[in-house]
Amino acid sequence: MRLSVSLGIVTVSLALTGCYPKSAAAPGPLANETLEIAKMRWADSSPDALEQGRQIYVKSCGECHGHPDVVAYPEDKWPGAAKRMGDKASLKPADTELMTRFVLAYRASLTKP
Repeated sequence: MRLSVSLGIVTVSLALTGCYPKSAAAPGPLANETLEIAKMRWADSSPDALEQGRQIYVKSCGECHGHPDVVAYPEDKWPGAAKRMGDKASLKPADTELMTRFVLAYRASLTKP
């Protein structure tokens, strides 16, 4: 019985790990809509800063694993995930912030009604 329960837990864990996070194509060039959303959230947003964040996301995420589907991961979880992954990738805190702002603005542009 105990072996059966242990095998069940391992199977479910492996299945969940293999399915998440979902991968997606790397985001393309910066869209005006993404910049507008960023400016609403962060007054100091600029096209250059957002593009830097996009480039950090594309390069840093793509080096170790696929680009996560930004919509599949809840918005409120992104800042913590970006910090953890930024630490693993040895990003400077300012670069992690640029990447986080890009991801959140990009995600919002994809989920905008």
